[in-house]
This record gives sequence, structure tokens and C-alpha cells, in this order.
Amino acid sequence: AENNNDINGKKIVLLYHNSAYGREPIPTLTRLSEMYGFNLVTIAVDSPGQEQGNQWLQIRRERPDYVLMWGWGVMNAAAIQEAANIRFPMERFIGIWWSGSEQDVIPAGAGAHGYTALTLHGTGRDYPIYEQLQQYVYDRGLAAGAGDQIGTVRYSRGVYAAMLAAEAARTAQEIHGVAAITPQMM
Repeated sequence: AENNNDINGKKIVLLYHNSAYGREPIPTLTRLSEMYGFNLVTIAVDSPGQEQGNQWLQIRRERPDYVLMWGWGVMNAAAIQEAANIRFPMERFIGIWWSGSEQDVIPAGAGAHGYTALTLHGTGRDYPIYEQLQQYVYDRGLAAGAGDQIGTVRYSRGVYAAMLAAEAARTAQEIHGVAAITPQMM
């Protein structure tokens, strides 16, 4: 926030997976709350995260301006459903990248409208890689699964991760001048 007035005095709830991953943003958000003057409230969700009635009762009582979800797994869909159940304004509910797949919003249906989540890659089929995958994999019957997830958040994340691994292997081959690389070379 370039302008401190945008969040100064606001209440932000961090709804987080109660694990090392979920607790990771707390020090940073605490420091940012001091810098920008917002009130940070942290609420943990224990694994697996299917039961969140108490957390959303607390959120309702807190009446936050925003809820930031640092979620994982089934916790995400359960949280989005609970937010819809209490009619929390979804345009003020923001998820981190592991809280942003299509599978997370499907259970809440139209109640999830307005929910926003971060992705670190593009989604959808409008990328050249999908044309190539169509030609060399899908059309040849070499795809795993039913093919109904192509272009979704998680599928795109897998394609992105595979591209990073392939480029790392290619770079290691170039650096070491060999085709067969070791894990140490990679």
C-alpha cells in the first residue's frame, strides 16, 4: 500500500492453516500492521480444516474489513463455504496461492462470487504450450486422466513446475556438457 490511509485503522483477519506453512506470514504481517496501522487478528485452523464453525463465529464477531486466507487443502473449500454461509462480503476475502483453485470455490457455488486468490502463473488454455500439448499429447491419447482439468489452476501449476524442471535439466546439461546429469548437477 503506497498510501498508508488505504489500510490505516482497518481490521484484517489472517485465517491460516495451523502448520509451519500457515504461520509463515505472521511475522511479516505483524510488522506491516505496525508500519501501516492496521489491526491484525490471527485465527488458526487445525488440519484437516473441515470444521471451521468456531473460527467463522469469531470472524463474525471481529467484523473485519478483510480476511486473508493462508490455507491448504480441504481447509480452503470449507472456509469459502463458511464465509458464504455467514454472508461475509466475498470481495473482501482474499486467498494466497494455495487457496485459489477451482476446486476450492465449487462447493460454495454462487456464494463464492467475488472471492479472490493469488496465482503465480496464468490459467486457461490460451497459451502456446497447450497447443503443443494438444498436438503431441492429447490428440495422441497420451494424456493421463480424463483431460477435464486442462487449463485449471492446479493443472497449470503442474505444467509450470514441469517446465521449470525441464529447463533446469537442460541448463545443467549445457553447463556440464553431458546429456546424462546427476542430481547434484541439476
